[in-house]
Amino acid sequence: MHQTLLPRNDHASSTTSVHPASSSRLTAQAAFNVVSEPSSGKQLVALGIKNVKVRTRDLAQTINALFQPVWMMLVLVFLHLSAKQPSSHMAVKALPFLSVDTCKSTTDCTYFGYTGVPATDPMITELSGFFAVSEPNTVVPKFYTDEAAMRTAYDASPVNFVVGVVFTSPSAGLSVPSAANGSATDQYNYAILANHTAYVSHDYLTSRYATAQAYIERAAINLRRKANNKTPLSSPLPLKNDPGSADTGAGRTFISYANFVGLGTSINSSLNAFYVIFCFQAVWLGVLSILVVEKKNRIRSTMAMMGMTRDPYLISVWAMQNVQNLVTCALMIFILFVGRIFTNTNALIVWLLLILFSFNATAFGSIAAVFIPDPKKTNTASFLILIATVGSYGVCLALVFGSGGAVDPTKETLLFLIPSVALGRSINYITGVEAALGGVTFENISTGPCAKALWMMAADCVIFYFLAWYLDAVFPGEFGNPLPYDFFLRPSYWGLGEYRRVTDIAQQSATQSVETARHDPTHADMFESANVSHIPVEDREIIKVRGLRKAYSTGPGWAYNIPLWGLFFRIFYPPKSSRTTGAFSGVQKQEVVSGLDLDVHKNEIFGFLGHNGAGKTTSLSIIMGMVNPSAGSVIVNGHLLPGSDGVGRGDMDLRTLGEVQKQMGVCPQHDVLFDTLTAWETLRLYATIKGVKVLGRKTDAGSSSSNSSPDELLDEYLEHLLEDVYLKEKKNERVVTYSGGMKRKLSVAIALIGDPRILIMDEPTTGMDVFTRKQVWQLIQDSKAGRSTILTTHSMEEADALSDRIAILSHGQLQTMGSSLFLKNRFGLGYRLSLEKRRVMLADQKQQHPPQQEIQSTSVLGSHEGNVVLFDEARTTAIVQQHFSDATIDVNTTTDITYVLPTTGTAEQRNGRTAQEYIQDKKAALPGLFAQLDEEIAANRLGVKSVGLSLTTLEEVFVSLQEQEEAAKAAKEEAETSK
Repeated sequence: MHQTLLPRNDHASSTTSVHPASSSRLTAQAAFNVVSEPSSGKQLVALGIKNVKVRTRDLAQTINALFQPVWMMLVLVFLHLSAKQPSSHMAVKALPFLSVDTCKSTTDCTYFGYTGVPATDPMITELSGFFAVSEPNTVVPKFYTDEAAMRTAYDASPVNFVVGVVFTSPSAGLSVPSAANGSATDQYNYAILANHTAYVSHDYLTSRYATAQAYIERAAINLRRKANNKTPLSSPLPLKNDPGSADTGAGRTFISYANFVGLGTSINSSLNAFYVIFCFQAVWLGVLSILVVEKKNRIRSTMAMMGMTRDPYLISVWAMQNVQNLVTCALMIFILFVGRIFTNTNALIVWLLLILFSFNATAFGSIAAVFIPDPKKTNTASFLILIATVGSYGVCLALVFGSGGAVDPTKETLLFLIPSVALGRSINYITGVEAALGGVTFENISTGPCAKALWMMAADCVIFYFLAWYLDAVFPGEFGNPLPYDFFLRPSYWGLGEYRRVTDIAQQSATQSVETARHDPTHADMFESANVSHIPVEDREIIKVRGLRKAYSTGPGWAYNIPLWGLFFRIFYPPKSSRTTGAFSGVQKQEVVSGLDLDVHKNEIFGFLGHNGAGKTTSLSIIMGMVNPSAGSVIVNGHLLPGSDGVGRGDMDLRTLGEVQKQMGVCPQHDVLFDTLTAWETLRLYATIKGVKVLGRKTDAGSSSSNSSPDELLDEYLEHLLEDVYLKEKKNERVVTYSGGMKRKLSVAIALIGDPRILIMDEPTTGMDVFTRKQVWQLIQDSKAGRSTILTTHSMEEADALSDRIAILSHGQLQTMGSSLFLKNRFGLGYRLSLEKRRVMLADQKQQHPPQQEIQSTSVLGSHEGNVVLFDEARTTAIVQQHFSDATIDVNTTTDITYVLPTTGTAEQRNGRTAQEYIQDKKAALPGLFAQLDEEIAANRLGVKSVGLSLTTLEEVFVSLQEQEEAAKAAKEEAETSK
């Protein structure tokens, strides 16, 4: 017998439907009327619910993030408890003497100098008496003619001059009795000069300022008491023969001072502020990790391609982190007050300070996430933020707040623009007040820096969140589309003004390049002439790409990145692009997409093939709006994408990308799913992001939706979609339990949500078993109506089964484009003619097989069935080569022989004909070949049992193209080398 297998024109017909009752069951897209109306408010709610579910289902991670600052605060409590315990009473001390540990020389020292009154003034007499009974060494007041003379004496020997006093008037007024209601003589003015910075620390005690003041004030009081006939007081310092009667100061006649009870002597008091700032490291690290991981794993970019806007995403992350901060700060307050670090201060004030700083810490993490591309670098970034926050407060404490003097209010306000400075200053102030047995309350909050710190940290929140929001928009990273620097000033960003839809952009240069390439005789045969006359005008070129180019820069070499040395090298040995390798290589530009031109029509599946690194993913990223092109234009459903040549950066309508992405469904190459969510929750999330609204069932679905609420319709639609991908029974199981194939099916379902007009399927069946792959193929085929689909795959069988047209990309350039049949005819080996040999006599074969099994054979052999029939290879080969002169034997076994019938040829073989004309001539030879084979087989002259004809596989076409390119590349390199 013989059978003829002719090439099929409908290459998709080889896919067999595997869905039960596929003839009667409709897909979700065919059964429901669905529209997409994204809403930022609903997206924010959905993302918030997702964040809560993810956090609550990963309790270990959540508890660690929630309590890490609390654990660190506990360390501060332990340090506080391990410090020296507060005294049960005040350890009082007398003021330091003027004549002890002051002068470097005991023989030539001025312990007390004065001017303004004569030596006979009663004030000097009274002071001399105090010095005589109290000072261990002889202190004789020394008179100077004026203040200048006293300053000159100090400048001559500052280490031998203790204090000087300038009396503005004699003390005669103090020697009269007190008036009933007081008088001007009750005031006594003087100035104390004490500045021992060259010898002792400058403060009121060690400089003896307080001692001199005590002597003068006690002398003035005694003069008035004598005038009033009252007993004078004793010396303000201990008498030589009466050092005091008790440590508490009870019974003492001299003036004493005491350190306050509490932490005044503990080193912890100065570390409180630093440690509290340090505790918030976990806050900025948490938000930094979330943003960087979701950016690196393309979770955020994928949701953006499905219609998610930027603001709801950021707000949902900030809100979740800050709600966690509220709880964390409440626990920290509990630790601070239970651990008795603070006791008298209003807890609400401290909590507000911590909360506002934690909000700013969240903004710090968001800003850092803009510049960190790799999750592995988040810990380093977190440490740098810690150094910046703690270091900024430390510098301000040392240079501004640590001087002990009053701080200029304006300067303090400006410094409080740094949140860590505001928090540290406040905590340090509260610590000091607590050490003085006081506390900060709402009644006295305005007397210190806390009130200003609260207001300024609130202002800091506005500033830093705006900065995070702005930088995130302008520098979105590798998988984002950057907005112009002035985006927030443009009305289109806020949805104001009329949207400018691009329907006819003049891309003259790009169009000319396309037409030139396709009409160039050397390239014309690489592309199938597409006849789009049968496609309605409105359905043509839904995706239109012209002259698309994308280049990336790499380098310079690692030597230029060495700290300090790298700058030296850049100045004296600058990088040059001519140096392509090594430590001193220059900046290299690599073009990954080079002049790509393609059109995708409605109701079409467009196969996009290429080897790894060919530029497929970059091209798709540009079409999806994730990456801006270096040159060229991309129009998607009438919208000119940002970065295209047809629109200036200043004229860009910032709503364009959102309009495109809400019509787009994307199945990324790698599953972008949340492991802790179920399939149902995942679909619900993406349905809300896309703003899916089910208007009802279509009439041919056989069901009425008049009695169903919108939520019920949405649930029916999502269940139908899960059933389309065979996950309905697994809808309430978490994604982490799914196999790889199940995850891919869920990704396909996500891509189909909302009946998108543009469908991007990036290797949708990778990792699937054969049965699952067939299921997904059927779904994609059933869902192609009404949309434009781009399919990338490494499975040639998949591309052959699904694609209406196929483009093959290599090194960023389009090699060829056309239908599967065109590619096989143009680039394949040609047809394969398979013949099954007859190896035994017919009589022997009849004995081996009953007559009923020879019915098909007798219809061919006729009256010659009694002859001896053995395969005649020479005669058969001659017949084949009579019609295909360049035919060759590919496989020759004892049972079969296969001939290759080439349909392509060299320019000499074509003899002036185009490749298409040559292929048609070859195909025209097939009927004659089969007619002669039928005649020879019927006459039983070839010994052939059956005949089969097949076309080259698409995989062979792909390999052939790659081999041709490699050969051309090798020839070019050889030619350059020979020069």
